[in-house]
Amino acid sequence: MQFTALAARICETTLHAAADKVQIQLLATVVPPHGRDAYMELRYRESANRNESVMNTYMEQIEKASADLLGIAQPRIRCFPQQSNQLFARN
Repeated sequence: MQFTALAARICETTLHAAADKVQIQLLATVVPPHGRDAYMELRYRESANRNESVMNTYMEQIEKASADLLGIAQPRIRCFPQQSNQLFARN
């Protein structure tokens, strides 16, 4: 399984994200990042079911997927909740 497919599945199952709302991007850099082999950010709509426990589970699952599929044991993972009225998207 590809990392992006597994990451999307984790968003759907752990965060209960709608499949058509999940967007996964892998961006290559010209110069390797300083500090960690990879940086991962999640921007998500704030909701009552996405509490600290759920977010910790999400990050553990993403870290495991990163190690298993990308060979990166400890990526830096940051999660940023946003209110629904602050997110606008099309297509």
